[in-house]
Amino acid sequence: MLKLDEDVRTVLVKALITRYSPLQGRKISAFDARKCVPTEAVLQWGRVQIPEGGDRMCCCKMIKLGSFSRDCTYVRYEATVDRNARAKSKRPDMVLGTFFGQLQRIIKIDVPATLVSYLNLKEPVTLFYAIIKQCNARQSKEGFWEYAELGGLEAVDIGLVQCVVGRIFDRGKWVIIDRSGERAHADIETNESDL
Repeated sequence: MLKLDEDVRTVLVKALITRYSPLQGRKISAFDARKCVPTEAVLQWGRVQIPEGGDRMCCCKMIKLGSFSRDCTYVRYEATVDRNARAKSKRPDMVLGTFFGQLQRIIKIDVPATLVSYLNLKEPVTLFYAIIKQCNARQSKEGFWEYAELGGLEAVDIGLVQCVVGRIFDRGKWVIIDRSGERAHADIETNESDL
């Protein structure tokens, strides 16, 4: 069980707004989204495996890795982003983006029936989110993803996490080793028994 701190609650609110605000409909407010984030402790997991023989990944906040063990806390995920997010007067232009980060926690949120109307839902839902500390990664001219530091936290639907990635430290930056191939683009369904 985990009592959510304010940083995690804030990224969950942003994730709920993104998930349940239609492109051409009513955007839910941060006030309404915050009502859906539990104030009491939530369930969390330390490890998860992608179904059908996919990668097993660990959460750095829950699993202590030995000095000689493989660091399976860094992951690749893809999500749609709005290219016009900073220009409020423009229509959303959604594109698929590739991201990398360190998996911090995996948590479960139950949206109860009493809050369903806030999110324009027909029935209560259970959501699984990966809390990820983003890598500020850029693609080099050779095509490798590189980063020098980690960025902020992000809440990502666990189904968007595609694989574990490796890293090599070289000349003051980390180079990401992504061996995912076909698995990177497989559709992943998530249910509680998979966690």
